[in-house]
Amino acid sequence: MDLDIDSVFIVNFIFYNNKLFQGTRLEYRLTGLTRWLKDKGLRVGDSIEIARISRVDYTIKAIKAPRQAKKLSEESWTAIYGKAK
Repeated sequence: MDLDIDSVFIVNFIFYNNKLFQGTRLEYRLTGLTRWLKDKGLRVGDSIEIARISRVDYTIKAIKAPRQAKKLSEESWTAIYGKAK
């Protein structure tokens, strides 16, 4: 699901380069997306797509990975709830 055109999020694109100063970071990061990620219900394995629509504006789209429903086995049910009476 895409963001509504009226929704605005301030996102920071940061380059960490403290490796030159005996650090361990040499990476790019996006910050400011936590609330949006939670609102969209994204989980590990999902993706986001970011597209530029003008010099300073972007759109963002949530892409959820396919998920299969998990079935409880009789053994796992028993371990949680005990034997049926």
